[in-house]
Amino acid sequence: MVNIGNVSYAVPGFHGLFTIPTDGVNHTPGFTNGAGSPEAHQRCLACAAGMAVVACQIVTDDDFARRVKEDFEVEAEE
Repeated sequence: MVNIGNVSYAVPGFHGLFTIPTDGVNHTPGFTNGAGSPEAHQRCLACAAGMAVVACQIVTDDDFARRVKEDFEVEAEE
């Protein structure tokens, strides 16, 4: 099984997090109710849109992609 932690050792990766309004923690009925709310869906879509913008920037802007790779390589050396 490959996860983002394994992949990000070899290439730059991103593991985004966001909060949703809930009355419980993960894997509880309160969390399930919060996750199904319109507010949670809007937050999810906003985060997905932000990640898509960054991905498009990497694909369309060679200088930006180069800087991301250089930053990744510096971090990997430390």
